[in-house]
Amino acid sequence: MALARRANVLSSGNLPGKLADCSSRDVESTEVYIVEGDSAGGNAKMARDRRFQAILPIQGKILNVEKARDDKILNHERIQTIVAALGTGIGSEHFDADKIRYGKIIIMADADVDGSHIRTLLLTFFYRKMQELIVQGRIYLAQPPLYRVTRKKHEEYVNSEKEMRDTLLRLGLEGTCLQVSGRRNHMEGTQLRETLEILESLTECEKRIVRRGVTLSEYIKMRDAEGRFPQMMLHKKDGSSFFFDEAELQEYISRLGEERGEEMDADELDIREIHDAKMVEAGFEKLASLKFDVTDYMGDYSAKPRFRLVSNGDTIELRSLREVVDAVIDLGRRGLDIQRYKGLGEMNAEQLWHTTMNPETRTLRKVNMEDAVAAEEIFTVLMGSKVEERRKFIEDHALEVKNVDV
Repeated sequence: MALARRANVLSSGNLPGKLADCSSRDVESTEVYIVEGDSAGGNAKMARDRRFQAILPIQGKILNVEKARDDKILNHERIQTIVAALGTGIGSEHFDADKIRYGKIIIMADADVDGSHIRTLLLTFFYRKMQELIVQGRIYLAQPPLYRVTRKKHEEYVNSEKEMRDTLLRLGLEGTCLQVSGRRNHMEGTQLRETLEILESLTECEKRIVRRGVTLSEYIKMRDAEGRFPQMMLHKKDGSSFFFDEAELQEYISRLGEERGEEMDADELDIREIHDAKMVEAGFEKLASLKFDVTDYMGDYSAKPRFRLVSNGDTIELRSLREVVDAVIDLGRRGLDIQRYKGLGEMNAEQLWHTTMNPETRTLRKVNMEDAVAAEEIFTVLMGSKVEERRKFIEDHALEVKNVDV
């Protein structure tokens, strides 16, 4: 009964004091920004177009509704503020998507890990308690920049670490060529860029393989005569065994069972798939097509430098292809003023409007329900109360993660 009364109160239509509303009453042409923090909220209020943009600041992270009881959810101050601002009510008896006060609900949080956590908590809330708003296509994620890059009088904004890296590579490639000892022709332009893409892919694979407990040089030595790399790994107390396919692994498990005089259950063994095996194979095949071998990639540090990056009159000597990508990135940094935003509050109103709020220049990501079943499983595992399921998910997938975002 008390829950029903609380839900009814949240459907009363009284607007929260923190809400800076817009002047338009045309639902489909309006939007509300849910912004974490008073500082960012203040900047957003100054930056917005008051005619159709409303601002709702919330202080701190909202409750994880995946774990909370209904009474705790309804009594949570930040959730009360959101529900009152949207006007839809909450709960099976009181929620009405047709009463929504804004056409777009835009979650605007910092472009860092904390901001990602806040977005996830808000998405969990909408997914569990106001799912119809997602179905209707009303929930969006703002894409604030993570960096501002200034070069001479030119200024641009960068939204992610990957985009920043791509920007530095693009700038570093300008006027740059790769010379290889003993070769008449050098690499530049499209050919050099495509070579860097191969090297970047191998570098990312190497990072994940190392986290498996094996170095790249050790992994390369496991390659067979056909150029294949092991795809399966059986982790044991006395070390790890590697296998090229499922059949070889199963044969080993059967043999191990025979030696121990008992049937081995594969589900009880620590078996890990090396997802990067095919990518590593493909990477070295592509390098071979460019007349490079494993030694070129790993480097021979007892010999003279085999590679030279020449850029605008400067020469950088390198002993391995592994060093080329970082060297090009260092070239790209030259002459740049790079500012990393720690939060939305560090941008002034003009910058926030131009990068994140102006409909003509901003980027919004619509939250959809196309992967509803998969999303429900992930929400349940990562945001739920079953610690063992969450631990297993993280162990199974953490090593494959490159860039985390929601």
